Amino acid sequence: MSRKPRRQRPADPMARDRAVWVESGVAADGTFVVEVHADGDWSFALDRDRALAYVATVYDAAARAEYDAAILRQLTSRGLSREVVGEVIIKDLRPDRPPLNDAATAPLTFTPIVSEVSGHPFVHVHVHGRSAREPQFLAQWKPASARQHAGHVLDALAVVDLDAGYLRALVGVIGIDAPRARAVVATLADHRRPAA
Repeated sequence: MSRKPRRQRPADPMARDRAVWVESGVAADGTFVVEVHADGDWSFALDRDRALAYVATVYDAAARAEYDAAILRQLTSRGLSREVVGEVIIKDLRPDRPPLNDAATAPLTFTPIVSEVSGHPFVHVHVHGRSAREPQFLAQWKPASARQHAGHVLDALAVVDLDAGYLRALVGVIGIDAPRARAVVATLADHRRPAA
């Protein structure tokens, strides 16, 4: 797969050391795919269906974290202790929910949490598969940062078909050799500007 940048690096400073980022890349068969990279060691491709399921799972994790934090604020404001509310969330509410679609995000998992100290919502990002031991912690994101990451997956998903068409035009119409044309496509992100 391509290592050329069309990257989204997490804006959340807590995720700086062990980053998770997204880019459009070229698969071995020459097709453009959405690539997710984690911790500099893990890369995996998402086809259209899996990318949409991945985004839905990340959004779901962010919403669950915010929802649980809201329950904590609401019930503690009515006099219940944090311990009692935490127990209700963990033992009663969470088991009643459908599981997150970890298969769509594998080898990553996105776990909604509420800080015991601040009561703020977060999403923990882990990577699985390095060994039979526990998953490796990568980052703690605010729900907004998790949604931003999911948005970058959607952006890359929209761009992969555009990249493929641009590559075909560079090779077929303009006459640039394929390796150079792929390099041109990879640097296009440097020229894309957000709408004003």
